[in-house]
Amino acid sequence: MREIRLRRFLNRLLFHQPPSYRSTRAAATFVALKPSNSAANVLSMYTVARFLQIVGLTIPPFAIIAQLMEPGISLGQMLGFLVAAMAFFGIGYLMQHYSGGGTE
Repeated sequence: MREIRLRRFLNRLLFHQPPSYRSTRAAATFVALKPSNSAANVLSMYTVARFLQIVGLTIPPFAIIAQLMEPGISLGQMLGFLVAAMAFFGIGYLMQHYSGGGTE
């Protein structure tokens, strides 16, 4: 029974399936922003969001390389880099979904 629940959870997580109607938890909903006079605002917001996600994904490898170099960085600095990467990626993720470009 536990394996079935884990498999369902991983399927929803990996394939962005909405939770089933039997779920007792409230699902988070994203409200897409209404475009103003032109679609350029939404497109540029989507582009900035994807750029922030890419930046968030590239910071950890550079932090690992910096830690492996001879003088190295401290664990506190490494943690700071990882928190910054999570912040960049999270902000980009939220911006992408609020711009209406999320996969659902």
